[in-house]
Amino acid sequence: MNYFYYVAFLMIFLLFLSFMNVNVKELFINTLTRCLSGIVFITFANFLLKMMGLNLMVNINQISLVISGILGISGVIFTYIFQWILTSVL
Repeated sequence: MNYFYYVAFLMIFLLFLSFMNVNVKELFINTLTRCLSGIVFITFANFLLKMMGLNLMVNINQISLVISGILGISGVIFTYIFQWILTSVL
């Protein structure tokens, strides 16, 4: 039942974007490319940080995918900085 609301919201949002003369296909491909590059960057950075012996890992989940999809690699760097702040303070 919850998926119905997600699909309905997505359809309305895409309809709104098409009325605003936004190329929806290009936007989707761009966001998907950013998400995939974010996954690769997070995996590679986690591997390097583990090899250096640092306990500074970012999990790949929905939040990190949304951040990397919207902000790109700079958003992934932001998640690492945020993780560093949280682990150094606590």
